Amino acid sequence: MLVVEPMGRVSRFNAAARALLGGQGPMEVEAALGVSWRVLTDAALRGVALETRLASQGPAWRIHAEAVGTGDGSSALAVLVRLESSGVRSLGMTPGRADSRPVVAEPSSEGRAPRTLSRDLWGADTVVPPGPWAALKGNDPQHRATLREAERFAPTSLPVLLLSETGTGKELLARALHAASAVATGPFVAVNCGALSPALLESELFGHAPGAFTGARVGGAEGKLAAADGGTLFLDELAEMPPALQVLLLRVLEDGAYSRVGESRVRRSRFRLVGATCRDLDAAVRNGTFRSDLYFRLQGAVLRLPPLRERNDLPELAHALLRRLSEEEGLATPSISAAALTRLAAHPWPGNVRELKTVLRLALVRAGGAPVLDVDALPSGLGSPLSPGAQVEPRPAAPPASTPPSQPSAGAAATGPLRELEARAIQEALALSGGNVAQAARRLGIARSTLYRMAERFGITLPSRA
Repeated sequence: MLVVEPMGRVSRFNAAARALLGGQGPMEVEAALGVSWRVLTDAALRGVALETRLASQGPAWRIHAEAVGTGDGSSALAVLVRLESSGVRSLGMTPGRADSRPVVAEPSSEGRAPRTLSRDLWGADTVVPPGPWAALKGNDPQHRATLREAERFAPTSLPVLLLSETGTGKELLARALHAASAVATGPFVAVNCGALSPALLESELFGHAPGAFTGARVGGAEGKLAAADGGTLFLDELAEMPPALQVLLLRVLEDGAYSRVGESRVRRSRFRLVGATCRDLDAAVRNGTFRSDLYFRLQGAVLRLPPLRERNDLPELAHALLRRLSEEEGLATPSISAAALTRLAAHPWPGNVRELKTVLRLALVRAGGAPVLDVDALPSGLGSPLSPGAQVEPRPAAPPASTPPSQPSAGAAATGPLRELEARAIQEALALSGGNVAQAARRLGIARSTLYRMAERFGITLPSRA
């Protein structure tokens, strides 16, 4: 059985379906998930009609399809067909709409009762690895809205433009768009336009003929356009491309035609373009460094990943990254103290998720296997905690079991997740410091006077300043 999401992409399948489509191992599994089911079956069956392949497997069943819930809040539409006489070993695939009704497979022969699909029919060998969007998950509303828009764009042939700051995950999003597209079985080719000189970039993209320039390869080179034929070309730092190359790229986007450096022969390449930049393209068009015609050609599908400082799911993201980093380092995953989360929330994160990952990797090593990652494991220059300018509103982490902090008093003036987190951090620091205000202030990385002001705002009673 294959279950297909409403957009027509494969979300899960069992061993019978994998065997029918020719998949063998985890690489094939990963390649199949998120792919358009039509592309997957066409490639696996090599043009043989699905009905013909199924008929060769045994007695034909009448196909019956209904929408089903997948157990995780999403829905899909499955088609069941009989593959074995011993029961429902089936292949199901076709896009549908949200519904919670079961799938029933009805045999063509009389006297056999319909079977209702339930989880036990999947068997223990059901394959449900993460789909193409798993690496981009988050609970921030802006981020989720961007991913929903990306899922709508993915199956189309529209070029996509990613406008986001550095470190926000533009290449991850580009790879997810590719994996969920109609060209998912083709190559994903990435080129950083800002990493090469104009001459080298032209040769890298378009290829070159033998002897086209000093140092050219003896046999010539095909270039990234040829390599991306039938797949996705990801051009990172697109705004750094020289205007002369922008003209050539525009021509390729229009009709697929291009020529290698040093040759007049016209070649063709058909690919899905995903471009990305952290630059202001409107300003680049105004000052003449980016061609307006290329900009207009790319404006059909524009996605903006929010910077980390504008996201309100930093705690969840930090915990998820910490789990992944702990697995990579072979360490147990520590929890993150409320004070450490407050320090993270106060930092402006100019490097975004990439910077957060680097900070957490360093903190994990500095924590030395401690069950709780506290402020002292974070880099000392990581912003100022309890910053009134912090723009994210994370939820607090669970405190250490050995020192449960008290709840904020009923008279606390602060409201909202970030303010609750700040109040909790103060209480935790006081508990860990035995009520010593000076030690608590040092633990939080702030002055005593600041701690008194914050405590007064939250209605937390501190010892007298005297």
